[in-house]
Amino acid sequence: MRSVCLLLSLAVAQCVSDASTVDLGAFGGRVEVCTPDTCGCPPGFAGASCVACVPGFFKPGHGAGECEACPRKASSLPASSSVLECLCEPGYFAEAGQCVECTDNMYKEFHGPGACMACPANSSSLKANARRVLCLCDPGYSGSLPCSVCAAGKYKVGHGDWPCEDCPANTYGEHSGAAWAFMCTVCPSASTTLFLTGQVGAASCLCSAKHYMAAGVCTLCAQNTHCPGRNQVLPCPENTHGGEGLELAAECECDDGYYRNGTRCLSCVSDHWCAGGGMTPCMQDSSSGPLSTSAHDCVCVGGTQLRS
Repeated sequence: MRSVCLLLSLAVAQCVSDASTVDLGAFGGRVEVCTPDTCGCPPGFAGASCVACVPGFFKPGHGAGECEACPRKASSLPASSSVLECLCEPGYFAEAGQCVECTDNMYKEFHGPGACMACPANSSSLKANARRVLCLCDPGYSGSLPCSVCAAGKYKVGHGDWPCEDCPANTYGEHSGAAWAFMCTVCPSASTTLFLTGQVGAASCLCSAKHYMAAGVCTLCAQNTHCPGRNQVLPCPENTHGGEGLELAAECECDDGYYRNGTRCLSCVSDHWCAGGGMTPCMQDSSSGPLSTSAHDCVCVGGTQLRS
Protein backbone atom coordinates (compact mmCIF):
# COMPACT_ATOMS: atom_id res chain seq x y z
CA MET A 1 0.00 0.00 0.00
CA ARG A 2 1.41 3.29 -1.09
CA SER A 3 0.68 6.78 0.40
CA VAL A 4 0.39 9.69 -2.02
CA CYS A 5 0.06 13.46 -1.65
CA LEU A 6 -2.60 14.98 -3.89
CA LEU A 7 -1.86 18.64 -4.71
CA LEU A 8 -5.35 20.15 -4.68
CA SER A 9 -4.01 23.66 -5.27
CA LEU A 10 -0.78 25.58 -4.99
CA ALA A 11 -1.09 25.81 -1.21
CA VAL A 12 -3.37 22.88 -0.26
CA ALA A 13 -2.43 19.20 -0.30
CA GLN A 14 -4.27 16.09 0.86
CA CYS A 15 -2.53 12.91 1.96
CA VAL A 16 -4.16 9.63 0.87
CA SER A 17 -2.78 6.52 2.61
CA ASP A 18 -3.95 4.02 -0.03
CA ALA A 19 -3.36 5.21 -3.57
CA SER A 20 -5.43 2.32 -4.98
CA THR A 21 -8.58 3.97 -3.73
CA VAL A 22 -8.10 7.18 -5.77
CA ASP A 23 -8.27 7.83 -9.49
CA LEU A 24 -4.79 9.39 -9.75
CA GLY A 25 -5.29 10.26 -13.42
CA ALA A 26 -7.83 12.92 -12.43
CA PHE A 27 -5.06 14.99 -10.81
CA GLY A 28 -3.08 15.39 -14.01
CA GLY A 29 0.28 14.55 -12.58
CA ARG A 30 -0.18 16.56 -9.38
CA VAL A 31 0.62 13.49 -7.30
CA GLU A 32 3.69 12.89 -5.11
CA VAL A 33 4.78 9.98 -2.98
CA CYS A 34 4.71 11.14 0.64
CA THR A 35 4.34 10.32 4.29
CA PRO A 36 1.75 11.81 6.64
CA ASP A 37 4.50 14.09 8.02
CA THR A 38 5.43 15.59 4.67
CA CYS A 39 2.03 15.84 3.15
CA GLY A 40 0.09 18.92 4.22
CA CYS A 41 0.44 22.68 3.98
CA PRO A 42 3.62 23.73 2.18
CA PRO A 43 6.21 26.04 3.86
CA GLY A 44 4.74 29.46 4.63
CA PHE A 45 1.17 28.13 4.93
CA ALA A 46 -0.73 26.64 7.89
CA GLY A 47 -4.19 25.73 9.19
CA ALA A 48 -6.99 23.51 7.94
CA SER A 49 -7.28 25.61 4.75
CA CYS A 50 -3.51 26.25 4.40
CA VAL A 51 -3.69 29.99 4.86
CA ALA A 52 -0.52 32.01 4.26
CA CYS A 53 1.39 33.03 7.37
CA VAL A 54 0.68 36.68 8.12
CA PRO A 55 3.48 39.29 8.16
CA GLY A 56 5.78 38.77 11.12
CA PHE A 57 5.32 34.95 11.11
CA PHE A 58 6.89 32.04 9.21
CA LYS A 59 6.52 28.25 8.78
CA PRO A 60 9.62 26.36 7.69
CA GLY A 61 8.34 23.04 6.32
CA HIS A 62 5.50 20.92 4.93
CA GLY A 63 2.93 19.59 7.31
CA ALA A 64 0.34 20.63 9.80
CA GLY A 65 2.60 22.87 11.90
CA GLU A 66 1.61 26.38 12.93
CA CYS A 67 3.20 29.65 11.81
CA GLU A 68 5.88 30.86 14.23
CA ALA A 69 6.46 34.45 15.28
CA CYS A 70 9.56 36.27 14.08
CA PRO A 71 12.00 37.41 16.77
CA ARG A 72 11.15 40.65 18.61
CA LYS A 73 11.38 43.75 16.42
CA ALA A 74 11.65 41.66 13.24
CA SER A 75 9.04 41.33 10.52
CA SER A 76 8.52 39.27 7.38
CA LEU A 77 6.41 39.17 4.24
CA PRO A 78 3.26 37.03 4.05
CA ALA A 79 3.88 33.30 3.50
CA SER A 80 7.45 33.44 4.81
CA SER A 81 9.00 29.99 5.17
CA SER A 82 12.19 30.64 7.16
CA VAL A 83 13.37 32.64 10.14
CA LEU A 84 15.96 34.08 7.78
CA GLU A 85 13.10 35.91 6.08
CA CYS A 86 12.44 37.74 9.37
CA LEU A 87 14.23 41.04 8.89
CA CYS A 88 15.05 43.56 11.61
CA GLU A 89 12.76 46.57 11.51
CA PRO A 90 14.03 50.12 10.91
CA GLY A 91 15.81 51.36 14.02
CA TYR A 92 17.09 47.85 14.83
CA PHE A 93 20.05 45.75 13.62
CA ALA A 94 20.78 42.01 13.75
CA GLU A 95 23.12 40.69 16.41
CA ALA A 96 23.40 37.07 17.61
CA GLY A 97 20.02 36.15 16.13
CA GLN A 98 18.23 39.07 17.79
CA CYS A 99 17.20 42.54 16.66
CA VAL A 100 18.97 45.15 18.79
CA GLU A 101 17.98 48.82 18.88
CA CYS A 102 20.26 51.40 17.33
CA THR A 103 22.09 53.32 20.04
CA ASP A 104 21.80 57.06 20.68
CA ASN A 105 22.78 59.25 17.72
CA MET A 106 22.43 56.38 15.22
CA TYR A 107 19.66 55.47 12.77
CA LYS A 108 18.55 52.73 10.31
CA GLU A 109 15.78 53.40 7.80
CA PHE A 110 15.22 49.97 6.20
CA HIS A 111 14.19 46.39 7.02
CA GLY A 112 17.15 44.03 6.96
CA PRO A 113 20.36 42.97 8.66
CA GLY A 114 22.32 46.11 7.83
CA ALA A 115 24.13 48.22 10.41
CA CYS A 116 22.91 51.45 11.98
CA MET A 117 24.43 54.66 10.62
CA ALA A 118 25.69 57.67 12.54
CA CYS A 119 23.63 60.86 12.54
CA PRO A 120 25.20 63.70 10.53
CA ALA A 121 27.71 65.90 12.33
CA ASN A 122 26.31 68.19 15.06
CA SER A 123 23.00 66.31 15.30
CA SER A 124 21.63 63.74 17.76
CA SER A 125 18.81 61.24 18.11
CA LEU A 126 17.24 58.89 20.64
CA LYS A 127 17.69 55.11 20.59
CA ALA A 128 15.94 52.99 17.94
CA ASN A 129 15.82 55.89 15.50
CA ALA A 130 14.25 54.75 12.21
CA ARG A 131 14.59 57.96 10.19
CA ARG A 132 17.52 60.18 9.32
CA VAL A 133 15.32 63.26 9.61
CA LEU A 134 14.86 62.45 13.30
CA CYS A 135 18.52 63.28 13.83
CA LEU A 136 17.96 66.77 15.27
CA CYS A 137 20.42 69.63 15.23
CA ASP A 138 22.29 70.00 18.52
CA PRO A 139 22.06 73.15 20.68
CA GLY A 140 24.07 75.88 18.97
CA TYR A 141 23.30 74.44 15.52
CA SER A 142 20.28 74.86 13.25
CA GLY A 143 18.71 74.25 9.86
CA SER A 144 18.08 71.10 7.82
CA LEU A 145 20.69 68.34 7.78
CA PRO A 146 23.60 68.88 7.71
CA CYS A 147 23.24 71.34 10.59
CA SER A 148 24.79 74.81 10.43
CA VAL A 149 26.50 76.44 13.39
CA CYS A 150 24.88 79.54 14.93
CA ALA A 151 27.00 82.56 14.03
CA ALA A 152 28.57 84.79 16.66
CA GLY A 153 25.88 87.07 18.09
CA LYS A 154 23.26 84.30 17.93
CA TYR A 155 22.32 81.25 20.00
CA LYS A 156 19.95 78.25 19.92
CA VAL A 157 18.59 76.29 22.88
CA GLY A 158 17.63 72.60 22.57
CA HIS A 159 17.63 69.99 19.80
CA GLY A 160 15.70 70.84 16.63
CA ASP A 161 15.79 72.63 13.29
CA TRP A 162 14.40 75.98 14.40
CA PRO A 163 16.51 79.07 13.61
CA CYS A 164 19.15 80.58 15.83
CA GLU A 165 18.04 83.62 17.85
CA ASP A 166 19.78 86.98 18.23
CA CYS A 167 21.62 87.78 21.43
CA PRO A 168 19.36 90.24 23.34
CA ALA A 169 19.86 94.00 23.33
CA ASN A 170 22.74 95.20 25.52
CA THR A 171 24.59 91.92 25.04
CA TYR A 172 26.96 90.63 22.37
CA GLY A 173 28.37 87.34 21.11
CA GLU A 174 32.04 86.50 20.78
CA HIS A 175 31.98 82.92 19.47
CA SER A 176 29.84 80.79 17.16
CA GLY A 177 27.83 77.82 18.41
CA ALA A 178 26.28 79.46 21.49
CA ALA A 179 23.68 77.14 23.04
CA TRP A 180 22.14 79.45 25.67
CA ALA A 181 21.24 83.12 25.96
CA PHE A 182 23.57 83.44 28.97
CA MET A 183 26.46 82.68 26.59
CA CYS A 184 25.87 86.17 25.18
CA THR A 185 28.10 88.59 27.10
CA VAL A 186 26.37 91.45 28.92
CA CYS A 187 27.63 94.92 28.03
CA PRO A 188 29.68 96.67 30.73
CA SER A 189 27.99 99.02 33.18
CA ALA A 190 26.74 102.31 31.68
CA SER A 191 26.96 100.98 28.10
CA THR A 192 24.31 99.92 25.58
CA THR A 193 23.81 98.45 22.11
CA LEU A 194 21.18 101.12 21.43
CA PHE A 195 18.38 98.48 21.40
CA LEU A 196 20.14 96.50 18.64
CA THR A 197 20.16 92.69 18.97
CA GLY A 198 22.52 90.08 17.53
CA GLN A 199 25.62 92.19 18.09
CA VAL A 200 29.15 90.80 17.76
CA GLY A 201 32.13 91.84 19.88
CA ALA A 202 32.66 94.22 22.78
CA ALA A 203 32.90 97.17 20.38
CA SER A 204 29.13 96.86 19.91
CA CYS A 205 28.64 98.22 23.45
CA LEU A 206 28.64 102.03 23.35
CA CYS A 207 28.81 104.20 26.44
CA SER A 208 25.40 105.53 27.34
CA ALA A 209 24.69 109.25 27.62
CA LYS A 210 26.62 111.11 30.37
CA HIS A 211 29.55 108.69 30.03
CA TYR A 212 32.61 108.28 27.82
CA MET A 213 35.06 105.44 27.15
CA ALA A 214 38.33 105.56 29.08
CA ALA A 215 40.67 102.55 29.13
CA GLY A 216 37.82 100.25 28.12
CA VAL A 217 35.52 101.47 30.90
CA CYS A 218 32.53 103.80 30.59
CA THR A 219 33.38 106.70 32.88
CA LEU A 220 31.17 109.53 34.12
CA CYS A 221 31.58 112.61 31.98
CA ALA A 222 34.16 115.00 33.53
CA GLN A 223 33.61 118.62 34.56
CA ASN A 224 33.29 121.19 31.78
CA THR A 225 32.43 118.48 29.22
CA HIS A 226 29.25 116.83 28.01
CA CYS A 227 28.74 113.27 26.70
CA PRO A 228 25.79 112.68 24.32
CA GLY A 229 26.46 108.93 24.03
CA ARG A 230 28.12 106.63 21.47
CA ASN A 231 31.43 107.02 23.37
CA GLN A 232 31.60 110.76 22.56
CA VAL A 233 33.06 113.34 24.97
CA LEU A 234 32.82 117.00 23.95
CA PRO A 235 33.90 120.24 25.71
CA CYS A 236 31.29 122.63 27.02
CA PRO A 237 30.74 125.47 24.52
CA GLU A 238 32.72 128.70 24.75
CA ASN A 239 32.00 130.86 27.83
CA THR A 240 30.28 127.97 29.67
CA HIS A 241 31.12 125.49 32.40
CA GLY A 242 29.51 122.42 33.98
CA GLY A 243 29.80 119.72 36.57
CA GLU A 244 30.22 115.99 36.06
CA GLY A 245 27.79 113.77 34.18
CA LEU A 246 26.31 116.20 31.64
CA GLU A 247 24.67 114.86 28.48
CA LEU A 248 23.83 117.95 26.40
CA ALA A 249 25.67 121.17 25.60
CA ALA A 250 22.60 123.08 26.82
CA GLU A 251 23.29 121.71 30.32
CA CYS A 252 26.58 123.63 30.45
CA GLU A 253 25.92 126.90 32.34
CA CYS A 254 27.05 130.34 31.25
CA ASP A 255 30.14 131.67 33.01
CA ASP A 256 29.62 134.69 35.25
CA GLY A 257 29.82 137.82 33.10
CA TYR A 258 27.86 136.13 30.29
CA TYR A 259 24.17 135.59 29.64
CA ARG A 260 22.33 132.96 27.63
CA ASN A 261 20.84 133.88 24.29
CA GLY A 262 19.35 130.74 22.76
CA THR A 263 22.13 128.17 22.65
CA ARG A 264 24.96 130.69 23.09
CA CYS A 265 26.40 132.58 26.07
CA LEU A 266 27.13 136.21 25.12
CA SER A 267 29.19 138.85 26.86
CA CYS A 268 27.33 140.90 29.44
CA VAL A 269 26.80 144.45 28.06
CA SER A 270 27.63 147.71 29.85
CA ASP A 271 25.34 148.91 32.64
CA HIS A 272 24.30 145.33 33.36
CA TRP A 273 25.61 142.43 35.37
CA CYS A 274 25.33 138.75 34.46
CA ALA A 275 25.27 135.65 36.66
CA GLY A 276 23.62 132.19 36.34
CA GLY A 277 22.94 132.74 32.65
CA GLY A 278 20.72 135.81 33.19
CA MET A 279 21.38 139.51 32.59
CA THR A 280 20.20 142.19 35.10
CA PRO A 281 20.38 146.00 34.54
CA CYS A 282 22.19 148.21 37.01
CA MET A 283 20.02 150.40 39.28
CA GLN A 284 19.11 153.91 38.19
CA ASP A 285 22.02 156.36 38.19
CA SER A 286 24.57 153.53 38.26
CA SER A 287 26.74 152.06 35.59
CA SER A 288 29.01 149.09 34.95
CA GLY A 289 31.43 147.94 32.34
CA PRO A 290 31.06 144.90 30.12
CA LEU A 291 31.40 141.41 31.61
CA SER A 292 30.16 142.57 35.02
CA THR A 293 29.30 139.67 37.29
CA SER A 294 27.31 141.19 40.20
CA ALA A 295 25.36 144.25 41.35
CA HIS A 296 28.49 145.43 43.18
CA ASP A 297 30.03 146.12 39.78
CA CYS A 298 27.41 148.85 39.20
CA VAL A 299 28.95 152.23 40.28
CA CYS A 300 26.96 155.39 41.09
CA VAL A 301 27.33 158.22 38.56
CA GLY A 302 26.64 162.03 38.53
CA GLY A 303 27.26 162.70 42.27
CA THR A 304 24.74 160.07 43.43
CA GLN A 305 25.56 157.49 46.00
CA LEU A 306 24.40 153.95 46.50
CA ARG A 307 21.74 153.68 49.17
CA SER A 308 22.44 151.19 51.88
